Amino acid sequence: MSLKNIIISIVTVAVIVLALLFGTSTITFVQNAFGATANNVVTLSQAQLKTITPEDVINMTEDDFFKLKEQYLVKMIVDSAKTNNINPLVLCGLAWHESSKFKFANKKIMDSNKKWSYGLFMVQLETALLYDKTATEEKLLMPTYNTHIAIVNYLNNRSKYKTDEMAIAAHNAGTIYNKKIVNVEFVKLVKTAMGDMVLLYNL
Repeated sequence: MSLKNIIISIVTVAVIVLALLFGTSTITFVQNAFGATANNVVTLSQAQLKTITPEDVINMTEDDFFKLKEQYLVKMIVDSAKTNNINPLVLCGLAWHESSKFKFANKKIMDSNKKWSYGLFMVQLETALLYDKTATEEKLLMPTYNTHIAIVNYLNNRSKYKTDEMAIAAHNAGTIYNKKIVNVEFVKLVKTAMGDMVLLYNL
């Protein structure tokens, strides 16, 4: 057998082995059941979400789990935004920025003013209590409740200041003065986050 034929045989075997590896159930559930975008973000249909089994959950890596949770969070925010006549991209961008790409979705963080902010939208307890007298730290650490308070607050600010941009600014300590945004950098960061969400989720 010539050297050329030997090389072709080796390459052929290598291709077959790779095809078998990536076609088997040993690949993580993200790849074999659902697929991923070019950005490696898991995107599942509702039918696919229902097919997740206990074995899938057990076999998830931490990265798999976080990507799956991320998609659930995005869907929850988008549905909530649409229900309340808010641009989903605005609300997703605000949450994406405030919770450091959802990393703090179930955590509390102390800000530069020595005040605690909670969860997905980094809502302060004193803000939540304006809209719900039963608000607690524990409730604010639940993304669904946190989103509810953030939406009520956002709608209040949008009604007061008339534009989405000003409502975004007002979310960050209510910094509107003489109808002008004074925390321009915050608004820019949220707009950057909105751009991230367009790239990741085609919002």
